Amino acid sequence: MKNKIIKLNPDMRHHFINNEEAATALNVADSVHELADQAKSLITLIQDQFDEDREGRMQGKILYHALSAVSGMIEDMRAICHAYHQATRDTDKQE
Repeated sequence: MKNKIIKLNPDMRHHFINNEEAATALNVADSVHELADQAKSLITLIQDQFDEDREGRMQGKILYHALSAVSGMIEDMRAICHAYHQATRDTDKQE
């Protein structure tokens, strides 16, 4: 059986503030800022784990998944920006 590549087009509206239907420039910017704030918060928590004076460090598995979450947030930011760019580029061509 040959591996079939299926391209997904996920619905990213859950990242929009108020889960709005319209992808306006403001909604996209707000969404990226929200994801950036979430990622920065996780990075701050992770940075604290490297303080040698800190007691009660996280397990490696937890750190791994926290870093994976940050990576996923960054990929979501890219996907939102790319999708918005593609949509506005296609709209500009139609006008």
